[in-house]
Amino acid sequence: MKSLRGLIRRSALVLMAGLLLVFSVLIYAGGDALVRRFVDGRLLGLAETLSTIVDQHPNLIESSGEDFGLAAEVRRSEKQQHELQEVTHSLRIFSPEGRLLWKGSDAVAQPPINEKVFERVRLGNTVFETVESADGAPVRQLFLPVPRYGEARYVMQAEASLLLYRGTLKGLVILLTFGSATILLIAWVGSGWLAQKVLTPIELLSAGAEMMSEADLAKRLALDSSYQEFRRLTQAFNSVMDRFQRSVEGQRRFVDHAAHEMQTPLTVLQGNLEVALH
Repeated sequence: MKSLRGLIRRSALVLMAGLLLVFSVLIYAGGDALVRRFVDGRLLGLAETLSTIVDQHPNLIESSGEDFGLAAEVRRSEKQQHELQEVTHSLRIFSPEGRLLWKGSDAVAQPPINEKVFERVRLGNTVFETVESADGAPVRQLFLPVPRYGEARYVMQAEASLLLYRGTLKGLVILLTFGSATILLIAWVGSGWLAQKVLTPIELLSAGAEMMSEADLAKRLALDSSYQEFRRLTQAFNSVMDRFQRSVEGQRRFVDHAAHEMQTPLTVLQGNLEVALH
């Protein structure tokens, strides 16, 4: 036989688990979108700032050339390369055909860029991409055209490591998991308290009804509860007992009256039988 107490606790737990699951999914999706938007906004702001500088002073690119970036790349040690994987931002400047013209001193080696990216940038589009570096570290890249006379003169690339981004999402998942587990535990304990609070008056009514006998028909149950539902239940039970008592008393009066009415004929019959026997 199923228990109402167990049903209340299971229902509360399932409902809370469903709500927490939906809430956690929404929080994770919202956090992912907000953090990614923040990273993209930082990249876009950095790229636009540098593109403005390049557009106003194009001789900076022409005088520096590619050798500076390559020399800086050669001088880096392996330890520095690993540390630069978590660098906040790094910058490169390409020609519209994809030739590297300049790169910042903090730029690290990345896989070759797809030609389709440059085709989209040459059409005036701003392109966002997520790629993996040589050692598998996630990197968010932005490609921004630097126009001159209606055509893309340079392609600005800004990139940022996503290690902190993924670490933030991982921490969010851990926080949501532990938070949900704690809330479910509280819900389980709280549902037990609620079930006890709800079922105690019903158990008192049941115990009182089980103790009643035929001699206690005039007895009525009294339940001290502040909830109108339990008061109505008590009143309904007492009303049933009133009707049952009236019915039993009516049957008793009928039996007594019938016995009294039948006593005289039986006495006469008994007398006649005794005379006949004598």
